[in-house]
Amino acid sequence: MKSKMIIITVVFFLSILTIPTLYAGEKEFMVHTSADIKTLLEQQVGKRVIVSLNSGVEVTGTVTKVGDNVVQLSKPPRKEFYDVIIRLDKINSLMIKVRGQ
Repeated sequence: MKSKMIIITVVFFLSILTIPTLYAGEKEFMVHTSADIKTLLEQQVGKRVIVSLNSGVEVTGTVTKVGDNVVQLSKPPRKEFYDVIIRLDKINSLMIKVRGQ
């Protein structure tokens, strides 16, 4: 009985010690003071983002290309055969996944 308690205690403490390593691999996302929407989108080429427009509409897709005035998002949900072209001056905010898998 005593050996079972020791084993349970050791397993418990080992599991507690591994918790910080779960979050150690996460990258911290920092926005520079000179960053603009275009620069942030250029950093996300090939990644999925959610773009919130001035109208309140949210558009999800993979950033394909970023031009001087527009961004191209591919594979929007439920419309995988289409691409979306959005004017940069119509973007209100940008949601980027920075944590988790």
